[in-house]
Amino acid sequence: MEESPALTILVIDADPRSCQYLSTLLTQQGYRVLTNTSAKEGYIGALRERPEVIIFDPALADMPAVELVRRLRSDKRTGHSLL
Repeated sequence: MEESPALTILVIDADPRSCQYLSTLLTQQGYRVLTNTSAKEGYIGALRERPEVIIFDPALADMPAVELVRRLRSDKRTGHSLL
């Protein structure tokens, strides 16, 4: 039986230690994890990689959380992602 590809999770957090912690924890559980430390880079990464799940700190300095969610939800490449 062929194994299905790992679920991709994008973590966006300004604190690199938080990104690393979550990446390690989720990778150990079998997920493919991508990280970014700014909302802008996270948004670009989400458009490029199309993760199934996006976890982000709502207090990111470079973009309000509502704006990030609006952009992700309105784009056909990321509208399917769980936030």
